[in-house]
Amino acid sequence: MDKQDKRIRASVIEQPLEGLLYDLDLTPEQCLSDVANMGRISIEVLRREIERLKKENEWLLEESITLYDLWHDVSCGDEDIKHKMQQALKEK
Repeated sequence: MDKQDKRIRASVIEQPLEGLLYDLDLTPEQCLSDVANMGRISIEVLRREIERLKKENEWLLEESITLYDLWHDVSCGDEDIKHKMQQALKEK
Protein backbone atom coordinates (compact mmCIF):
# COMPACT_ATOMS: atom_id res chain seq x y z
CA MET A 1 0.00 0.00 0.00
CA ASP A 2 1.48 3.34 -0.96
CA LYS A 3 1.27 6.60 0.98
CA GLN A 4 -1.69 7.95 -0.98
CA ASP A 5 -3.70 4.79 -0.32
CA LYS A 6 -2.87 5.05 3.38
CA ARG A 7 -4.07 8.68 3.48
CA ILE A 8 -7.31 7.77 1.71
CA ARG A 9 -7.79 4.83 4.04
CA ALA A 10 -7.20 7.04 7.09
CA SER A 11 -9.61 9.71 5.87
CA VAL A 12 -12.36 7.25 4.92
CA ILE A 13 -12.08 4.50 7.52
CA GLU A 14 -10.41 5.96 10.57
CA GLN A 15 -12.20 9.32 10.70
CA PRO A 16 -15.71 8.78 9.31
CA LEU A 17 -17.50 10.14 12.37
CA GLU A 18 -15.60 13.41 12.32
CA GLY A 19 -16.48 13.88 8.65
CA LEU A 20 -20.09 13.05 9.34
CA LEU A 21 -20.22 15.61 12.14
CA TYR A 22 -19.01 18.33 9.83
CA ASP A 23 -21.43 17.22 7.13
CA LEU A 24 -24.24 17.66 9.62
CA ASP A 25 -22.82 20.99 10.80
CA LEU A 26 -22.37 19.66 14.31
CA THR A 27 -19.32 20.27 16.41
CA PRO A 28 -17.98 17.38 18.49
CA GLU A 29 -19.35 19.10 21.61
CA GLN A 30 -22.82 19.30 20.08
CA CYS A 31 -22.60 15.67 19.10
CA LEU A 32 -21.76 14.66 22.66
CA SER A 33 -24.72 16.68 23.91
CA ASP A 34 -26.99 15.09 21.31
CA VAL A 35 -25.76 11.61 22.19
CA ALA A 36 -26.47 12.30 25.86
CA ASN A 37 -29.96 13.56 24.95
CA MET A 38 -30.61 10.47 22.83
CA GLY A 39 -29.50 8.32 25.76
CA ARG A 40 -31.90 10.09 28.11
CA ILE A 41 -34.73 9.79 25.61
CA SER A 42 -33.99 6.10 25.12
CA ILE A 43 -34.06 5.50 28.86
CA GLU A 44 -37.38 7.33 29.16
CA VAL A 45 -38.86 5.26 26.33
CA LEU A 46 -37.65 2.08 28.03
CA ARG A 47 -39.18 3.16 31.36
CA ARG A 48 -42.54 3.78 29.68
CA GLU A 49 -42.37 0.39 27.98
CA ILE A 50 -41.53 -1.31 31.29
CA GLU A 51 -44.53 0.38 32.94
CA ARG A 52 -46.78 -0.70 30.07
CA LEU A 53 -45.53 -4.27 30.36
CA LYS A 54 -46.09 -4.26 34.14
CA LYS A 55 -49.69 -3.14 33.63
CA GLU A 56 -50.20 -5.76 30.94
CA ASN A 57 -48.71 -8.40 33.24
CA GLU A 58 -51.09 -7.41 36.05
CA TRP A 59 -54.04 -7.62 33.66
CA LEU A 60 -52.92 -11.03 32.39
CA LEU A 61 -52.55 -12.31 35.96
CA GLU A 62 -56.05 -11.12 36.83
CA GLU A 63 -57.47 -12.74 33.70
CA SER A 64 -55.65 -16.01 34.34
CA ILE A 65 -57.04 -16.10 37.90
CA THR A 66 -60.53 -15.46 36.54
CA LEU A 67 -60.12 -18.19 33.93
CA TYR A 68 -58.78 -20.61 36.54
CA ASP A 69 -61.75 -19.89 38.80
CA LEU A 70 -64.16 -20.46 35.90
CA TRP A 71 -62.40 -23.69 34.94
CA HIS A 72 -62.50 -24.85 38.55
CA ASP A 73 -66.21 -24.08 38.79
CA VAL A 74 -66.90 -25.98 35.59
CA SER A 75 -64.78 -28.97 36.57
CA CYS A 76 -66.43 -29.10 40.01
CA GLY A 77 -69.77 -28.92 38.26
CA ASP A 78 -68.78 -31.95 36.17
CA GLU A 79 -68.03 -33.93 39.33
CA ASP A 80 -71.39 -32.95 40.81
CA ILE A 81 -73.14 -34.05 37.62
CA LYS A 82 -71.25 -37.36 37.59
CA HIS A 83 -72.07 -37.94 41.25
CA LYS A 84 -75.78 -37.20 40.73
CA MET A 85 -75.91 -39.50 37.70
CA GLN A 86 -74.25 -42.32 39.63
CA GLN A 87 -76.72 -41.91 42.50
CA ALA A 88 -79.63 -41.90 40.05
CA LEU A 89 -78.36 -45.13 38.46
CA LYS A 90 -77.97 -46.77 41.87
CA GLU A 91 -81.51 -45.81 42.82
CA LYS A 92 -82.93 -47.44 39.68
